[in-house]
Amino acid sequence: MFEQKEIIKAKIEEVTTLKELTAKSAADDVNIRALRARYEEIEQKQDANYELLRGWNKIWLAFFLKDEFQGKLRNYRETEYESQFTALENEIAQLEASLQSRGDVDSAAPDETNQREQLARLQEALQEKRLERALDITRNRFFLNTFASEYVTVALERYILPLLYGLLGAVFFVLRALSKELQDLTYLPMTEINFGYVFQPERLRG
Repeated sequence: MFEQKEIIKAKIEEVTTLKELTAKSAADDVNIRALRARYEEIEQKQDANYELLRGWNKIWLAFFLKDEFQGKLRNYRETEYESQFTALENEIAQLEASLQSRGDVDSAAPDETNQREQLARLQEALQEKRLERALDITRNRFFLNTFASEYVTVALERYILPLLYGLLGAVFFVLRALSKELQDLTYLPMTEINFGYVFQPERLRG
């Protein structure tokens, strides 16, 4: 699903670029609307899968007294984001201070116009970088839930379920054997020892 979303985003950017080159509006383009609808559908499926994974993982996480996965970033990745945030915030602060020092005297000057455009680009870049960090955290949480559910499923299939099947088969075997002996009138108290009960001589004397 992540790959499908990336492909759709690339197609939307491609169609939008072509529209801009031909001086046409991309807002009402049929292909773009269809691609965006497909993108939203995939996102909804991802959200549904994520909720199912969380519900499944909550069962065994509660059993082991563990909290839900937080999807924290690795130290070097978090440090990289923090350095990028700091650099962008410093540039924005310098431009804002420069614009404030100018006042309203040269509000129409080309230099100030360029600074305001650069400030808008930096603010947009900072917002995109924060959204990218939030997306990374969400993806990590999604993958953690996915891998954890796969490991638990494999453990159930290979180890726990075979033991449960064997226990269930043993229970049915004992029940069928006891039922057959009762029908044939061959059941004796000593028969219990065959099925793992402790032999009690006083029961025979009674």
